[in-house]
Amino acid sequence: PPPGAQTQRAAPDLSVPAPFAHVPPMPALSAPSSAVAFGAVPSAAGFGQLRASRQLALGSDIRGGVSSSLGDEASAGIGICTAATSVLAGTAAVWAARRGLRQHRLARSSKKLVGRAAGAASAVAVAPKVAVGPGYDREAWLAAFKNVEEEECYTVACADLPKDLRGTYFRNSPSKFEIGTDKIMHPFDADGMVCAASFDGEGHMHFRNRFVRTPGFCEELVAGKMIYRNQFSCKPGGWAANAFDFRIKNLANTNVLSWGGRLLALWEGGKPFELDPTTLATVGENNLAGVLKDGDQFTAHPRIDAAKKRLCGFQYQPNPVADETKLTFWEFGSKGFDLENKVVQTVPGFGFFHDFVVTPNYFVLSYAPTGLSFSALGWVVAGTKAMGQAIEFDKTKPARMLLIPRDGSAMTTIEVDTHFCFHFANGFEEGGRVVVDMVQAEDLELGNSFASDEPLWRSADFSKVPRSTLWRYELASDGQWSRRQLSESPLEFPGIPPRLSGQRHRYAYCAAMGSKESVGPAQGLLRVDAEDAAGASLWMPDPHQFLGEPIFVPRALGAGAEAPVREDDGYVVGILFDGRAGRSEVLVFDAAKVAAGPISRVPLRSQLPHGLHGCWSPGPVPSEAALQEAWSKSPLDLSAGR
Repeated sequence: PPPGAQTQRAAPDLSVPAPFAHVPPMPALSAPSSAVAFGAVPSAAGFGQLRASRQLALGSDIRGGVSSSLGDEASAGIGICTAATSVLAGTAAVWAARRGLRQHRLARSSKKLVGRAAGAASAVAVAPKVAVGPGYDREAWLAAFKNVEEEECYTVACADLPKDLRGTYFRNSPSKFEIGTDKIMHPFDADGMVCAASFDGEGHMHFRNRFVRTPGFCEELVAGKMIYRNQFSCKPGGWAANAFDFRIKNLANTNVLSWGGRLLALWEGGKPFELDPTTLATVGENNLAGVLKDGDQFTAHPRIDAAKKRLCGFQYQPNPVADETKLTFWEFGSKGFDLENKVVQTVPGFGFFHDFVVTPNYFVLSYAPTGLSFSALGWVVAGTKAMGQAIEFDKTKPARMLLIPRDGSAMTTIEVDTHFCFHFANGFEEGGRVVVDMVQAEDLELGNSFASDEPLWRSADFSKVPRSTLWRYELASDGQWSRRQLSESPLEFPGIPPRLSGQRHRYAYCAAMGSKESVGPAQGLLRVDAEDAAGASLWMPDPHQFLGEPIFVPRALGAGAEAPVREDDGYVVGILFDGRAGRSEVLVFDAAKVAAGPISRVPLRSQLPHGLHGCWSPGPVPSEAALQEAWSKSPLDLSAGR
């Protein structure tokens, strides 16, 4: 156990009630003080330099070029899209999963080590609290759940932008909450839209946004109504419109990946969709150079092995009939999607996974005590429930950490405390142990979109949502384990400097909630210090403002420049929504001085919805003229089949 962590040989007490906010509370945290600096804001003249290019009213807009069939999307079946889970911060966390389902022993195809009975060490060291703000403005938060009606391409001049900030920040988000007069009832069921903010290092940010033109998106846009059922809600019309209809569409709404010169929109219930990195125009479904076969899906949370320069991804495929879940892991080379390694394992029971981490020798998953309610499945077939409502969480059972060797040998299973984890910060190996930092809560909630005639976010009750906090687990191959809390503040979306992925890190940058008394949506930025909990650093905006997932961005190094020595030498970028002004901004922070507030605030012309996940792509940025030319030539109309 780490120094200062209190440990025990007895099994951890699992009798404590544990509601969890699967829907990661889009965490919010605390505000430092009234002296928080908001950074330099562009002048009125600078704001006026927003250079419009094309604006596209989506009432008549659909883009062509997507011809893949819907077969693979329908085959996603039980592969629930949980990716979006952590974004709208608790919008879906309202009603906890109710009944428990019998947990099956994890003995097949794996080496079982029951830490509870084998002298597991459970750390109970608790991190000190960080002062938090007064909470959030609910009406301002709700204002983000509006359709994005324009796709735009323009440039903003901002003299405060750092000269060594060069590259593009991409972000994905559910963004279409109404289709014609049909309402989307669960935020995770909204179609995805990717936005891009390119920084040229010369005081300009080039912005553009576009919906991902999946076949399902285009079909429904032309029809002007919902055609497909979703994973967390059904289409209008009740059981008569939904019974025995198992078709789903790829929402492409959770994350975006830049790798090997390609840009991919991700949704874990299906295959990636490739986008043009310059114009964001949809190229089509991508099977990763033939690696993904019919029926395969790809995680919305790929990981990078920074030491080997490999992209790692996985899929999970539950089989209720066989009562097992198949796990497949892939590793790709640095130049694209040349397959370097593939590992397949099977675990008994219904596995429900959203994220994982990669260490030098292992893939690591948190296997929560989840199961399928077969009575609820009957209502799913009858069209009165969505697939997400058939997932149950058994609070009387332990969670298990799966250490899956990258060489394909037998995996190790370690029983730990009961929890659900949607997002990891990182994992590494040290002193013969596997160390993982993850956000966890004591229960799983997916939200019940059938409990009201209003969309889920309207009825969301954050007071019923448990806290998600950051913990460090140390796992040994003999079944010993310990844990300690890195931050007691409710948070989500942890991230680290990408060059340390799979290696030891000190800092995690997280989306923080605005109240220490209750869970709420993500609002601020918290830097957690894993070596000194008292060194946590927090910035919190006004109650009507909401900052989403933070992305660490390394400084752009000039020719011959040495790599940074300090881990926090870089920037943190994110998008903030102001619910009172009805506007969004791109914020840039000095990663070493989070509490000082943003050093740059770049205003956008319109508001963006609460986002999910994104990535940073370093390298040259096209000029404004080149970008405008490419945008003007990209096809935008699918209604006529062009």
